[in-house]
Amino acid sequence: MEMRTWRGWYRRAVAGGVLGGVILLAGCSSAPAKDPQGTAPAAEPAAPGSERPAPTQSAEPEPEPIVLPDCEEANATAEGEQATFFASGLASSLQPWNYETEVLSFAQYTGPSAQDAAAQASQRRVCSWALYTVNAMTQTTAELPPETRDSFLAALRDSDYIESARGAATVFTHVVDRVSTSIAQITTTATHIFLGDVWITIIDTGAENYEQAAIDAVLAANPALADGDAAGTAGGDATASDAGSCASEPVAKIIEAGVKRIAPRAEGAASGSLGGWDLAQAIAWAPDSYDQCAALSWVLLPTAQATGSSPTHLMFFSRGEFVGTDSAHGIAFRPTVTRISDDSISADYLWMQPGEITATASGRAVSTYTWDAGAKQVVRTGELPPNASGG
Repeated sequence: MEMRTWRGWYRRAVAGGVLGGVILLAGCSSAPAKDPQGTAPAAEPAAPGSERPAPTQSAEPEPEPIVLPDCEEANATAEGEQATFFASGLASSLQPWNYETEVLSFAQYTGPSAQDAAAQASQRRVCSWALYTVNAMTQTTAELPPETRDSFLAALRDSDYIESARGAATVFTHVVDRVSTSIAQITTTATHIFLGDVWITIIDTGAENYEQAAIDAVLAANPALADGDAAGTAGGDATASDAGSCASEPVAKIIEAGVKRIAPRAEGAASGSLGGWDLAQAIAWAPDSYDQCAALSWVLLPTAQATGSSPTHLMFFSRGEFVGTDSAHGIAFRPTVTRISDDSISADYLWMQPGEITATASGRAVSTYTWDAGAKQVVRTGELPPNASGG
């Protein structure tokens, strides 16, 4: 039996998945019949010389069948973001998403290992949301046989995906594509989430983090999964509202609150700036780096009306909470930042050596920043450019 849900979509789809599935049937057994007085019939005595057969063990109870959430409940974050977009009146140009695009996009953004796993899924449901004029999200929720799940996990762990934990869930993320347009740079991120035998794939170009909403929906439909060992990580402490695991505030609001805590650079700067820092640009760049569920994520905050060597702040966030910057007043040039793990990132700084100008700057300093959950602070190792003041 095939399950399929169509939603409004873009001409240029960003992701997809093949749909199909079967309905799981749960069996049940009846209790022994009772006599009219309500007592169970007595067992007949064994014939002389015969042996009574040994009592049989009662069968183990069948596990509850996996329930895949309907698309309207599958991801509250994406559902809310789409509702805001359609209410804005900017969605009039959307066209239905076709089956061929869905299949090709899923193959493009997930690769052969995911394709093999998808072909062996016992049930699947794909949902899609239009989030903004150039942003979209697709979520495929599936049930995998344990051996298929384990094989796919091994492939992910042997790839460039970054592994992290969300309560009972194991999460793998990877930036698979970046495209620059006249409007913005569009970053496509692929995420694989495992809860027991449930596999969730999210492919998005959106501004928010959609992982926790997907996990919450699956746990709400299958509460027993919160107690399981999903994929080699300790379970038992997750709930459908795993408190404190992710921020709930909009990313723009969180960044603005953080910028207000940074020493101002100048007064009366251009529109879209705050304290001489380019708040609007920081928010525009945030989808490339900010993760409301990560132990450590970051946002780059440039100087308003910046030049190539103007100071930039590297803002740090832990599960959506602003926890500091890499310096007190910003560091010249914009650093190149990459993720190492869920709680660690690397920043590659450029600086001008004696006699150099902005265009020929060749100095390089690399620092690693790690979130110390016990001390509740970011710890730096490595080097900063000369004259940079640590923050």
